[in-house]
Amino acid sequence: MQQLVPQEECGLAHDAYCIQCETGQEARVVSLLTMNYPELTVLCARQEKHQSRQGEKRLVQVNMLPGYVFLYATGDVPVRSILSHHSIFRFLSYGTAGDYALRDGDRDFADWIYRNDGLLSCSQAVQVGTEVRIVSGPLRDSLGTIEKVDRHNRNICLAIPFDGIRRLVWMPFEWTDSKNPISFSPTTPT
Repeated sequence: MQQLVPQEECGLAHDAYCIQCETGQEARVVSLLTMNYPELTVLCARQEKHQSRQGEKRLVQVNMLPGYVFLYATGDVPVRSILSHHSIFRFLSYGTAGDYALRDGDRDFADWIYRNDGLLSCSQAVQVGTEVRIVSGPLRDSLGTIEKVDRHNRNICLAIPFDGIRRLVWMPFEWTDSKNPISFSPTTPT
């Protein structure tokens, strides 16, 4: 995978795109497109989740949006050439021919994925009174609305709008005793 530099740090203005591909083929599509189009940054949205096996909790990585891959480009994107590859179905669009660049909330979501290098890892949190406060990780600058906080299992249910659908995603966090927290409470827009 390419090493990314956040847009605000590198001074580049990129466009973000999303393609729909065969579910389960996201990693293969990322590899294929990265190899054939080195000028593009290609990411699959992955997230860490808590998983319990035989009484032991651990973090595992799973696809956050099965069947979707994000592209980032500073120039033209070879749409027709990309669509000719096996397992790639279509670019998400806004109805007009050639209107493939993501915008509004979809663009914000794609940029969140980009800022986190494609992996929404476990965030760090502290408890202050009855509030859970995020001190680091992708939940610190998350999109959407926090719907629920499961303190015991260390997960936050985040409602994220993408592609016209409100998606509920459980994001993991770990307790820490760090200072400088950012406060989150259920039903607070972020």
